[in-house]
Amino acid sequence: MALDQEDGDYDSYVGNTVLTAASTSDGVLGSEQMVDATLVAAAADLVLLEAETLTAHPTRAQAVRVRATARVLTLSNELAPGFALPRRELDALSELLDRWDETSDAGRAHTAHRCAMAVVGQVPSVVRDAVNITLLPTTRMHDEQMFVRCIQIFESLYRQVADRIAQSIIALDSGDTARPLALLGEAANRVRATQGLYRVLTTMPPDAFAVIRAHTNGRSAVQSRPYRQVEDLSAPRPSDGQGPGEAHGMTLQGTLLLREADLGSQPAADIRKVMRELDSAWRAMKRSHWGVTLKTIGRVSGTGGTAGADYLRATAQRALFPLLTTNTPT
Repeated sequence: MALDQEDGDYDSYVGNTVLTAASTSDGVLGSEQMVDATLVAAAADLVLLEAETLTAHPTRAQAVRVRATARVLTLSNELAPGFALPRRELDALSELLDRWDETSDAGRAHTAHRCAMAVVGQVPSVVRDAVNITLLPTTRMHDEQMFVRCIQIFESLYRQVADRIAQSIIALDSGDTARPLALLGEAANRVRATQGLYRVLTTMPPDAFAVIRAHTNGRSAVQSRPYRQVEDLSAPRPSDGQGPGEAHGMTLQGTLLLREADLGSQPAADIRKVMRELDSAWRAMKRSHWGVTLKTIGRVSGTGGTAGADYLRATAQRALFPLLTTNTPT
């Protein structure tokens, strides 16, 4: 990461190798819990970063960003339920948000910083260390530090969603419908909670992002492997020219269509319903991504060689499970 200024890729930019290594089981927490701990640690550090900046540079724009990051941390139990925080760790932040207009910038920064520090103290030390050493932006811009933290949070979430779809395929193939209902319902809840994270990204000034883009060519989120896994495990899809083509192997949509005659009409209908909920949440998330991109870069090409916002608009219209609306239960 420290040496990839000229030839880095998306994984090295985000620090995926380090974060993945740190999220293996520590003997107390399982790997899924450690991934969620990584997400929580990144969210807490995001609040620390912005609260410290508000203290040094108390501006209206920075106060708006602190408010947005604080809201993300209050959503951590939805974004990362596998590392759920005690309510007491989040109550003070929620109270701050409720009385935001009555609080000074100094009070906002102090409370947000104190709450985030308390959250950091809950995270395993190996995760804290990994999060600390993976903030290596390509510029000296404060905005890029926020940007890196946000995409690290997204990467952890994508990993968890992909894992839940993979587990659902295995369970459904064996005739188990209860487990996929729980797994996919949780995945949909996680994805819905990303709306708070996009509010943070909307605070990025277009001119600041233009500088970041100039230093991160070839490090596009289109290269995100967990994101691709979510879509490739969901249903076969033709190549869009920007990444892997049609998935080979089992997909959730294919497994449902293959097995639903054996599942029974009501269990199959329940599975279809939760799959549609995940589909809806995933597409809403992609529409938010498109909207933020349109605001920050307009219609210029993406750093990964895509058509930028126009590419994101097209992908946001693609269903995770395209046959669910055309095939009826057998």
